[in-house]
Amino acid sequence: MRRRVIGASACAMFGALAMVVAFAKPLASQAAQAHPLVSQTEYEHWQTELSNWGRWGKDDEMGTLNLVTPAKRKAAAALVREGVSVSLASNAFTKKDIDVPCPVE
Repeated sequence: MRRRVIGASACAMFGALAMVVAFAKPLASQAAQAHPLVSQTEYEHWQTELSNWGRWGKDDEMGTLNLVTPAKRKAAAALVREGVSVSLASNAFTKKDIDVPCPVE
């Protein structure tokens, strides 16, 4: 089975846009429209316009990770000032709670 990787920023962007579309009606009635809401049509257009599918060929499996080149890794390593490690681990909560709206299934 082939897998494709989507960049974290793309996921965050689409997630945020989905929230705007999902809550568009309640928000419109709550406040004056300082910013126009995103329509479903515009949101769907962004999904195709901003997609990286096929950008690196039809057999590509790395997706946006293709942007992380050896030169980018070297430049990032040059920014290191201290050897402090930071864990990116997180707890996988399995029960829904007030601060866990989407538990792991």
